[in-house]
Amino acid sequence: MAHKAFALLTILIFVGLASTFIGAQQGTPVVGESPFTIDADRIVIQVRFAGNGPYRMVLRTGASNSYVDASFLSIVKKSGGALIPLSAIPEGVREVKARVGAQLKDLEIGSYRMNRTMAVLEDFNNMNLGEQRLSAPIHGMLGFNLLKGQVVQIDYLQRVLRFLASSPYKKDDVRRGDASRFTIPLRMSPVDYVPVVDEVYIGNKKIKAVLDTGYAGTLALLPRGVKSLGLSTGTLPIILTKIGMAAEISLTPELVPDYAYESERFEAYDAVIGHAFLSNYVLTLDGKGKLVTLEKR
Repeated sequence: MAHKAFALLTILIFVGLASTFIGAQQGTPVVGESPFTIDADRIVIQVRFAGNGPYRMVLRTGASNSYVDASFLSIVKKSGGALIPLSAIPEGVREVKARVGAQLKDLEIGSYRMNRTMAVLEDFNNMNLGEQRLSAPIHGMLGFNLLKGQVVQIDYLQRVLRFLASSPYKKDDVRRGDASRFTIPLRMSPVDYVPVVDEVYIGNKKIKAVLDTGYAGTLALLPRGVKSLGLSTGTLPIILTKIGMAAEISLTPELVPDYAYESERFEAYDAVIGHAFLSNYVLTLDGKGKLVTLEKR
């Protein structure tokens, strides 16, 4: 009996050591995480701030700013958050008559805590009218300003958003000939503060593309991209596309309406890569090391 107990203890110790080793191999410590759902090809998470909520918000990397409902003004004031007037907004907004930047204090995204972040107060009554595909109204949209300078992992398979202490991937951590995982440079636009990658090839031509989790399609060409590729704005042809070390895919790019990214001044970019492509991977955005890693698991 003693021998069986010793054998069982040995097995448990071995399994524990193996699990520790596997965990160390797979990544770095998780400092916070939050489950998310996919609603109409958008990442939706539950957020609390200043002890209020939870509120249903979309996470969109292609938006440089975060936005929350104008009705949050009273909560911001009670929590001592700063208010910064921005510009006039249309009549009919319930609690603010001018566009205002608000400091959200004690932000909670699952187990991850932030002392403060900035968001624009917006009339989400009107915004939800434009998001009728969603199964329920949202109270805000978290943009890339929340993520820049951090290491964030979007695990589409397990539906988990993770905040990491550091990235488990390095610049030279590329498996040559293995497109199941590839690491490419990530450029933070100094103008729009959105994640941009340059290692995108359409018809063997290198272009600049924004990674936007809020865009539902695979790849869409912006006006600059249509022009640089010498295409017409009519029916676009099927084009071979390659992103980093990923295998080439044959697709018909979509066109992004001129107004869709106007507020983000996206005229400097050629294309937008969206949910239909990104959701095939575990997406790690390393704002510290300026890298993005896409890995199939």
